[in-house]
Amino acid sequence: PMAYNRDLQEDREALFDAIDTTIACARITAGMWKTLTVHADRYEEELRYDFLLATEIADYLATKGVPFREAHHVSGSIVGWCEGKGTDFRALTADQLAQFHPQLGADVLDDLNPRAAAERRTSLGGTSSIEIDKQVVALRAMLATNS
Repeated sequence: PMAYNRDLQEDREALFDAIDTTIACARITAGMWKTLTVHADRYEEELRYDFLLATEIADYLATKGVPFREAHHVSGSIVGWCEGKGTDFRALTADQLAQFHPQLGADVLDDLNPRAAAERRTSLGGTSSIEIDKQVVALRAMLATNS
C-alpha cells in the first residue's frame, strides 16, 4: 500500500500468538529441566527391542544392498507383525525374519542395541559420542564468545 492501511494490522496477530506460545514453551521446558531425573541405568534396557529402533532393520538391509525404500517397507511390516502379536522385536526368530526378507539374518537383532545404534550415527550432528563431544565443544565456544 502507498499509505496507512489498517488492513495490515491483521498480519501481526499470528506473529504475536507465535511469540506468546514460544515464551510459554520455553518456560515449561526450563521447569522440566530443573526437575528432570534421568535413570541412565534403565535407558538401554527400556529401549532395547523398542520400535524406535526399527530403522536399524532398514539400515541393516540397506547395507546388504536392498534399496532403502524396500528395506523401510520390510521394517514396517515387521513392526506391524509384532504389534499384531502384542509383542516387540524379542519375539522374532531367525525363521520369522527370513519370511520378511531373504537378506534378513538373525544377526539383525544385534543391531537393536540402543547404544550401538547411537554410535553408528557418525555424520555431522549425529548421535555418536564423538559427534556429541564435537557439538559440546562448539556450543561451549559459542557461549564463551557471546558471554
